[in-house]
Amino acid sequence: MTIPSKPGVISVAGHGNEWWVVDPNEEGITAGTMADLIRKNPKFAKAKAVEFYVCDVGAGEYLQEVANYTGKTARAPNTHLWTYSRSSPTINYPRVDNPNLPDLKRPGQWVTATPLP
Repeated sequence: MTIPSKPGVISVAGHGNEWWVVDPNEEGITAGTMADLIRKNPKFAKAKAVEFYVCDVGAGEYLQEVANYTGKTARAPNTHLWTYSRSSPTINYPRVDNPNLPDLKRPGQWVTATPLP
């Protein structure tokens, strides 16, 4: 899957859940640590938003915490993000009878968090 490049947006891709994004060693990256990593991105100063291509990050407090720590709007899916090599990612809950497949009748959505003062 190719992550869309959007002007003014820092994209984060990986695996995770509503509590954290995981690193390559499958250790959880806290929202504070993620915010530190995002702030180190050379594009951070001009970025208006952060977009997570990570399952479930929009379902908990993690997304709001990253928005607060970075001062940027943050966006993430509220459930599973399904990726395919030849199409755009989709957000759907997993099927009840086979959780390894998306339930196309139960779409999820992008959640947006704006920084709180």
